[in-house]
Amino acid sequence: MQQQFSEHHELGQAYRELLSLCDRLETLADSIPRRIDLTSCRMIMTELPEKLRRVHALEEMILFPAVEDQPMDDGRDALIARLRAEHDQDDRAAVELCAC
Repeated sequence: MQQQFSEHHELGQAYRELLSLCDRLETLADSIPRRIDLTSCRMIMTELPEKLRRVHALEEMILFPAVEDQPMDDGRDALIARLRAEHDQDDRAAVELCAC
């Protein structure tokens, strides 16, 4: 039980960190074209891939098995497939953003 709480806490913390990074990215985007903060750009580009990898890994380790253990209809497999596809899309978008 303690391990499960710890894992959920870790996932929640990873979500908060990713959300904070997304807020910083949105603030940066809102400042364009008036001002481009290159330091913020570099920091975001450095942090984004790692934070996404961490959230995705935790979701696959914690969230996906929890969903798979639920007595659901056929929608469960479609949900997991959609989430995995979203992970792939997120990864591609992060690579594209960081390549700029």
